[in-house]
Amino acid sequence: IANKSNYGKLYRGKFLPILTSGSSGEYAIVVYDRQALRIIQASLFARHPLLKGRSARDQIRKILSRFSGARMRAAIIAVPQGNLGCMVKSAPAFHRLFTKIKMISLFDPIDQIVATLNNFQPTCILSNSFFYGLLAQEQLAGHLQISFRRPMAFMAGGGEPLTEHTQNLARKAWDMTIQDDYGAVECYFMGASCKDYGNMHAMNDLCILEMVDSDHKAVARGTYSEKILITNLANLLQPIIRYEIDDVAGYSNTPCDCGLPFPTLLPIQGRKSDFLYFEKPQGGYERFHPYRFRVPLFYAHELRQYQIVQTARNELTFYYVPQINGGGIKQQLRQIIEKALEEASLESRIALKLKHVETIHRNDRSGKFEIIKSLGDPFDLDVSLDRSKY
Repeated sequence: IANKSNYGKLYRGKFLPILTSGSSGEYAIVVYDRQALRIIQASLFARHPLLKGRSARDQIRKILSRFSGARMRAAIIAVPQGNLGCMVKSAPAFHRLFTKIKMISLFDPIDQIVATLNNFQPTCILSNSFFYGLLAQEQLAGHLQISFRRPMAFMAGGGEPLTEHTQNLARKAWDMTIQDDYGAVECYFMGASCKDYGNMHAMNDLCILEMVDSDHKAVARGTYSEKILITNLANLLQPIIRYEIDDVAGYSNTPCDCGLPFPTLLPIQGRKSDFLYFEKPQGGYERFHPYRFRVPLFYAHELRQYQIVQTARNELTFYYVPQINGGGIKQQLRQIIEKALEEASLESRIALKLKHVETIHRNDRSGKFEIIKSLGDPFDLDVSLDRSKY
């Protein structure tokens, strides 16, 4: 994992180790073997959204057309070295007969991403949920000019709650609905939204999701839990049994009218990374995604927990808990964060403080670790399309 050249490769040709994102404040390594990967990848492919009115005959005809060279064109817009790209890169080579894949960094400048998509003209896109709102604004402004080729077109998002506002933008820009996927490295595919009604279905053939309160007691249907206990039914190599995550969710009392056998979930109230808004020298504000910090922190192996707090509009305080006291971790962390600021042209404007603490406190209300604490949107933030805010 520490060697980035191994990204997406199978260890000893058999095992795929994936580092979790650390959204809970600590990292874990989850290992899948080929059989588990096949189950997950087949499930993801089989359950991607299909357009209404598409018959089984249309689907078979489109699949067969892949052998004649008319491949699906998939754009993956994701965090570099992240688990989405890792899962895509580890897919069997056979899938290349059906799909041409373009990997795009979520951190590339928006105009560069727009140019790449215009040139590639994807049939489908997979990305973080929030990013579809930015792409839709670019499409509506005339900068992005992509038209999804039907009937195989789809858009799928995950990693954070998918808002109705983002869905509305996608409908307005492309007449498309985004499939909302729910999962974690510990259990990669736990839920997917229904193509007809938008309800989130639990993939209970792949996992068991137990909705519990703070004492690990089951909550009633129609009630939100304080955490979820996950049992992964696909990964037999590294058993994940009643594994606790701090997402807030619950089972719905109302079954979905689509007829699928999967139980329906209440809207997921999971973590959502806050954007950071910094003042610009010429006035106004620009938006900064905190994943720029979090990705390089994956490789700070002496780091146990951390929290990034925006203590003033142009000031960040980094609280950290090392694995062991002593060592040179403070200087390493400073170099990592300063490099991220430099790459975003923020190094001369942001005051950075590092503080060694014994523990990262949980939120008093939710009990969650708040990895990113932002001051939020400025009151006078211009909400019109402004590419500098991306």
